[in-house]
Amino acid sequence: MVCAAAEGSGSDRWYDGNGKLVLRDPGLTRWEILIDDAGTPVDPSDDQFIDFLGIVTGSTGRNDTAGRDFCDDLIQFTS
Repeated sequence: MVCAAAEGSGSDRWYDGNGKLVLRDPGLTRWEILIDDAGTPVDPSDDQFIDFLGIVTGSTGRNDTAGRDFCDDLIQFTS
């Protein structure tokens, strides 16, 4: 079994009905997963996901949408 670190990065941008940028969520998140490599570490075709081990580093950068309600924001920024 192998403990693998993974990461995801990107940038969400939310605009109101007039095209004004109102919320941003750029950043990077890192997490760890447990993979069974079936004893063949160079052959990914037989690998199986075992478990999500957790977040290593939470989202970096701005987090404008954290704790917000998407539906409420949609009404607020597009009405």
